[in-house]
Amino acid sequence: MTSQEMFGKVRVQDIAAAIQEIKTGGQRMTARGAMTWCIQFQEIAYPTNYVLALAVKSATGQTFVPHTRKDSKEIIKALEKLLDKESKFKVVFRQAGRTRED
Repeated sequence: MTSQEMFGKVRVQDIAAAIQEIKTGGQRMTARGAMTWCIQFQEIAYPTNYVLALAVKSATGQTFVPHTRKDSKEIIKALEKLLDKESKFKVVFRQAGRTRED
């Protein structure tokens, strides 16, 4: 199954559950320096690939790893479209910065 096919099974609820799992400590999110894209929720930036890895695992039971840069760009576009109507989540472009506001 391609990364696009795996992502196609993800719903907004899977994204919300992944972020909730990170927030409650079910999954530990370590701070990173550089992060190009993130999912912003309640003014905290979560690394897109990490959130998607948890969301895809929940939705499909498979491990999610974008295989190429082109894959990643297509996934970001699909993620933006998925979250477009969901005002509490926002896909944000960042050059660098911390993943959490502690």
